[in-house]
Amino acid sequence: MAEEKKEIQEEFSEKVNNLKEELQDAFLTEKQKKLKDYPIFMAIAEEIGYDATGKKIAVNELEVIGKELERFINAINNEEI
Repeated sequence: MAEEKKEIQEEFSEKVNNLKEELQDAFLTEKQKKLKDYPIFMAIAEEIGYDATGKKIAVNELEVIGKELERFINAINNEEI
């Protein structure tokens, strides 16, 4: 009797968990449909003008990234994106 009860509980727990997953997926799908797409600026700088010891080096990718970020922000402000 106890074994049957345990099997039934496990079966219904699995069904409930599957239903939860389906509902979460459906919710996320509907949420994504209603959200607008928007631009995101992303950049990775490997050289920032200094090495690991703090010694200044010639290459500084932050300058280029800064210019691109400024262009990106201006485009958003002017509603070009």
